[in-house]
Amino acid sequence: MRGQMVIAVSMLVVAPAQGQEVPLLAGPRVAESERRTGVGESRYAEGMTLDRVRPEVAALEVLGLDAEDRAEADRVLAARAAIIDRVVLARVAEFTRIEAAAANRDFVTLWSIYSEFYESMDPLWARGPLADELRAALPERVRPAYDERLAEYERALVERERAKSEAKGKQFSPFALRIQRHFQTLQVEIEASTQRTLESGEREFEALLANAQLTSGGEAVVRAGVLELIERVGFQPTDTEFAVALQGILAELEPPDRRSLVAAIRTQYARPD
Repeated sequence: MRGQMVIAVSMLVVAPAQGQEVPLLAGPRVAESERRTGVGESRYAEGMTLDRVRPEVAALEVLGLDAEDRAEADRVLAARAAIIDRVVLARVAEFTRIEAAAANRDFVTLWSIYSEFYESMDPLWARGPLADELRAALPERVRPAYDERLAEYERALVERERAKSEAKGKQFSPFALRIQRHFQTLQVEIEASTQRTLESGEREFEALLANAQLTSGGEAVVRAGVLELIERVGFQPTDTEFAVALQGILAELEPPDRRSLVAAIRTQYARPD
């Protein structure tokens, strides 16, 4: 229930004004001068801003640790990413509902969708805050530096948001900022997971086509068939839906391309004995 309340309030806090276009899953706007260093005057790696990288991860990156010192932290990030990826992959079809609801300013539907996302990530929340888990994974000698970088980010972010509020003649609300960041963190996690999933699927698909060595016409047939399947059922077709789509693709291919594609599929997805 607490998670649902946080998500519902946060959508009202960060909702764009009527007629204002905001990209789906976009983070906060950052001035170009800030984008070069992170936030304000804080010393962060180039390009690491809240709209693309969580501050807990940015603080880790700027420490310049070698592979051995950050090995445990990388394992923490991989384990948390795996949880998020499973949730996002299972709910990837929801993104069209999010886009439609956002366009219509349908906050009830947005609340419902993000509440489901939030509750689906219970295994992630059970691990505790990311900063705590990363800090514990770091060698003790570098933990103070990590805390310093993270605190630096927090101070700069608060001051930036305070200045923005004052420039608009509005009272700065630390509570509203916490709610906004909570929502944006979920957005960043979902966006990053979606990107990882798409890139992984694209690499796998391109590897299959490379191995099949189809004619240009045959490759076009396969790409069109896969695109049609995704548009129709999303990124997680059932075995039956995939089999039907594959049969349709094979039926359109010339015999040499058909044999090459079947052979490539068998090779790439062969099960070990």
